This record gives sequence, C-alpha cells and structure tokens, in this order.
Amino acid sequence: MGPFVQVVLGQIISLFGNAALRFVLPLILLRQTGSAAVYGAATALALLPALAGTLAGGVLADRCRKARLMVVLDLAAAGLALGAAASADNLPVVLWAPAALCALYALQGLASLPLLLAGDRLVQGNAVIQLVDTLDELLGPLLGSALLGVMGLGPLLVLCGACFAASALLEWQIRIPGDRPQ
Repeated sequence: MGPFVQVVLGQIISLFGNAALRFVLPLILLRQTGSAAVYGAATALALLPALAGTLAGGVLADRCRKARLMVVLDLAAAGLALGAAASADNLPVVLWAPAALCALYALQGLASLPLLLAGDRLVQGNAVIQLVDTLDELLGPLLGSALLGVMGLGPLLVLCGACFAASALLEWQIRIPGDRPQ
C-alpha cells in the first residue's frame, strides 16, 4: 500500500470520528440543557481554537515531519475522546462538552496533509482528499447521530477514540520521501 492510499484511509477513519463528535457534542449539550443559546455559544466558541490551530498548524507543518504530526494529532484526539467518555458521567455536560469540542476543533486546525503527489497527479490527489472530506462531513454526523441513538454517548465516544487510534496506527507506517524537519 502506497503512502497516498495510507493517508486517504487514515483520513477516512479520522475524519469520520471528527465529524461525528463535532455534531454529537453540541447535540448532547442541547439535549441536556434544552438551551439553543448554550448550543450556539459552544459551537461558535469552538471555532476560535480552530482558527488558532490553523495558524499554528502552518508553522508546525513547516517544522515537523508531517506523517508524525498526523500521528500525534490523532493520538491526542483519541485521548480527548476517551477523556470525554470518562468525564461524561462525572462532570456536568456544560463543562466537559464545550471543552472537548474546543480541543477537537483546535486539533483539526493543527492538522496538515503531506504533499505526496506531483504534477498532474496532485490535482487528482486533491480531488480524492476533498471527496473523502465531503463524504465524512456528510456521513459523520449521520452515522454519529444514529450510533448515539443505538449505543449511547459513552460507547460512541470510545468508538470515535478507537477511530483516531486506528488512524494514528495506519499513519505511523507512512514513509514520505524528503519529509524531514528543517
């Protein structure tokens, strides 16, 4: 399996967990509080760490091995999901859900994909990555909400954590020629 296929598979798995949690966490807040204002405020607040993460992500992408950065970010997201699962029964939802949502958006902002293709293949590769992102943004919330109804919150958080860990394991094996820190 080539590095591009490994990145695509890792993205499918990781982005599913990400999209599911970004949909489910505000939904849980809305269900528990009954307040659309709390739901909206938490969702809007989570965009600030995404912005900061995106700015910092550009710097990290230039200075770190991209494959290793992807692994670290997915492992952090796995820890975040498992920490949220542990907190769900012990802390008020208005504390842990917005914190988890902000951290998840920050991690997503830090993520960068390595450049694996060149020339004409770059355009095709970008199209594949965009397709994967679009499908995950569509199917993640759909499957996340369905699994929330079937499994409940705790098992869904653990499942998303397992998705992030599986993605990190897959990405750990990626070898990118010339991907060295400067």
